[in-house]
Amino acid sequence: MVSSSSSSSSTPPNNNSKFPSSSSHNLFPPSAKIGTSSTLRHGEFVIALGSPLSLHNSCTMGIVSNPNRSIRDIILISPTSSYSSSSSSSSKATQTTYLPTMEMTYIQTDASINIGNSGGPLINLDGYIVGMNTLKHPYGEGVGFALRIDDVMDVLGCFYREHYN
Repeated sequence: MVSSSSSSSSTPPNNNSKFPSSSSHNLFPPSAKIGTSSTLRHGEFVIALGSPLSLHNSCTMGIVSNPNRSIRDIILISPTSSYSSSSSSSSKATQTTYLPTMEMTYIQTDASINIGNSGGPLINLDGYIVGMNTLKHPYGEGVGFALRIDDVMDVLGCFYREHYN
């Protein structure tokens, strides 16, 4: 039987503070570390985090299908002739006019990326962020894309130098 006066904790509680002491609790949640996308390989396992369809704290796993997919390779129209016609205003082809105009390289993955995952991290199995979930192919299942973290960090660096130096 354990006496009520003994304590299993080596740090007594601090009743004079609104916040827990940093020695007994973490004040900040753990954070992921920025990795590199330059060493990604075909078939490497990755995890996509996000809130697809407002389902918070979701996690999906897949592989890197192609670590260097050019935007020119991503065709966002259906290969069938019924969608390639521009005569119909309800054609699915009219919904795919949002291709970026600048040359971008993406990580193609089969980890499920849906509406709401955009902006979430793509993480390798070592726990490093290697990409930023961006888009899914509208006519394919399991065909998602993430911006390469090296490119994201370059853009953030340029933004920082432009606005904070």
